[in-house]
Amino acid sequence: MSVRRILTSVLVASLSLTHGAMLLANGPAAAPQSRTRTADDPALTRQFVSQLAIGSTVRIDLVSGERLTATLMAVAPTDIVVKPKTRLPEPARTVPFAQIARIEPKGQGSSVAKAVAIGIASGAAAFFGIWLFAVSVSD
Repeated sequence: MSVRRILTSVLVASLSLTHGAMLLANGPAAAPQSRTRTADDPALTRQFVSQLAIGSTVRIDLVSGERLTATLMAVAPTDIVVKPKTRLPEPARTVPFAQIARIEPKGQGSSVAKAVAIGIASGAAAFFGIWLFAVSVSD
């Protein structure tokens, strides 16, 4: 078996392992969803949002299909005030509860499964990189 064939096999194996680890970390691709959604009862949404801490990061899906990640700034009886987290600064927005299809606190940090998958991918890439170097130097 030639060195070129070995190097090709190792490269394919390392790319496959890295891709598999990334799929494990991120999960399968979500199926496309309809852009318009129905809103939950505004009273339930208001009750849920009132339990969240002011300043927490939330992910909001609006009935129009728009999604935004924002910082919760205020909760009023009929709406919330959020500051969108965007690359370019935007002013605070007032969002009525009737327009919110879904709101959830955004998790901080990464999951254990994601960290393990990244570690496995990094370790596999390092192993195959060192092995490739050793094979290329031995000729």
